[in-house]
Amino acid sequence: MPGDASDKQNAPPSGHEKASDDWRFRPAKWWKDRVPNPVTFFTFLLVIIGALQLRTYMQANEIMKADQRAWVGVNEIELADPPKVKELLVLAVGYANFGKEPAKNVDFDRTDSFTATIPSNVPAELVPRFDSECNIDGSDPEGRATGETCKARIEKNLAQCRYTNNTPPGRVVFPGKGSFPIPVSEGAMRGNINTKERVIVLTGCVTYLTFEQVHYSSFCYFYRGGQTPPKTMKLCPIGNDAN
Repeated sequence: MPGDASDKQNAPPSGHEKASDDWRFRPAKWWKDRVPNPVTFFTFLLVIIGALQLRTYMQANEIMKADQRAWVGVNEIELADPPKVKELLVLAVGYANFGKEPAKNVDFDRTDSFTATIPSNVPAELVPRFDSECNIDGSDPEGRATGETCKARIEKNLAQCRYTNNTPPGRVVFPGKGSFPIPVSEGAMRGNINTKERVIVLTGCVTYLTFEQVHYSSFCYFYRGGQTPPKTMKLCPIGNDAN
């Protein structure tokens, strides 16, 4: 009979039904057209995931090293006695390992000390500009300035420190504080040292080994008559760095 249920089952699909069937299979067709080899795709996906996991591990490892490694540096310098003309001056250099691991092959021997002249119009309470108001003394009896600025000499020492890639076998410094003496030769102590027109500068580089990598810490301190407290040296505005 017309309109029988069996006729409806055997009838060809309408346009609407055909469109619905195409929509159901559309994702599979899209996938097949664009990913002809699923194995290659999933292999590539696993490589990406592995690379991200490796990057996360390396970042965590660097954070762990920074927390556990040694950090060695000079944190204060004092004069054993007030400076006197043409007499040996001894500086007491205080250092510390602020980290958690002992530092190996620690080298404190790369230091440079000199005196310099400051223009008389720079007030005693101000830190002189090391690029234009601090000129290194010469070798004449009165120690007249050579024209080389303190900044030029300090930055030259700092550059040598930064490019250190090895450190000779040496002492081990455990976490904590310590000190050692450094003499400033009497030859450098010319003229009147205890005036606001003269400064004594000590700059240096500490190199050491931690987690089998070489690290450095540079420092610069100065003494100026009438500005720094007796027997105390202040940080220079330049020359202090670490990695």
